[in-house]
Amino acid sequence: MNYDCNCTENPCPICKNKGYLTERELLTLGERLIIEKNIPYISPSSFQNMMNQPNKFYLQRLVNNPLPREPQGLAAANGSAFDYWIKKKLLDEMNRPYKEEELMQSIELKDDKAKERALNVGKIFYTYYCLFIKKLNIPWSWFADVELDRTFTFHEIPLRGKLDCIYCSKYYKKMVPMDWKLTGSESHSSPTPKYQRLVSEDEDKVHKDYYPEIPFNEIDETWATQLCIYGWELGRSNVIWEEFDSQIHEMTITEKGKIRLAIFHGILTIPFQQRIYNNLKLFWENLQNGNFINILASQFSKNMIYCAAIKENWF
Repeated sequence: MNYDCNCTENPCPICKNKGYLTERELLTLGERLIIEKNIPYISPSSFQNMMNQPNKFYLQRLVNNPLPREPQGLAAANGSAFDYWIKKKLLDEMNRPYKEEELMQSIELKDDKAKERALNVGKIFYTYYCLFIKKLNIPWSWFADVELDRTFTFHEIPLRGKLDCIYCSKYYKKMVPMDWKLTGSESHSSPTPKYQRLVSEDEDKVHKDYYPEIPFNEIDETWATQLCIYGWELGRSNVIWEEFDSQIHEMTITEKGKIRLAIFHGILTIPFQQRIYNNLKLFWENLQNGNFINILASQFSKNMIYCAAIKENWF
């Protein structure tokens, strides 16, 4: 059996430009790799990385000398700055004490000018968000809590959720998980399709493909997975499986500079929740018994894993 070398150099020092390694050649590379250290829980982001970037995940989270995380980009910093302003507003509305430095921790930029720029960009989107929320007659009291960070166990799997907000309006029987998204702040973007409501200074409409009770995974699978774990964090499906509502509020900007708010409402169905749970359970078991190594580019060479990780949209 042959194994893809994932060559990144020419000539390749590992496979000698064959493009592959035989099983015997793999064995000569050294002993089978192991999980050198384990993670205490699975978060939505680590779950996505395990599924989509397993080689990168191994090198950054499961070895004793991990590779550093990529620095935060401008778009991500803008999103964190938007979160800072909106959470600061809501905490003020709730008369809850908070520490500025803790709210700003997610803005990871080291350069002071870049951080100031991100805060300014975030504040612009926050200002428009407040205008649109007022236009939709959504009272601030419907945002019941913010900045929940909990480690919890869901059916024997340790999980961690960093939930932006708990949303509770007169239309919901129970509180629902909600998350804010800032899309296209550095590149411009259209709203994600299937929104329940889209508002701007001169728009107010429903997406043609939206319908009541739409499963959230039909809107966006990654968002649905994140909200699924956040719902479990709030106690949903802990005793018996139950479907539940969830929301995303996405801010976008067009090429012409028009800022818009898209509100998404969807259902986390029981089949979708069970699928996510089964995948989480499988990943957690593979981390504990070491079988996670089997899905990597190589079971013997960190060099080959590194080469494969570079191709997983690393840099």
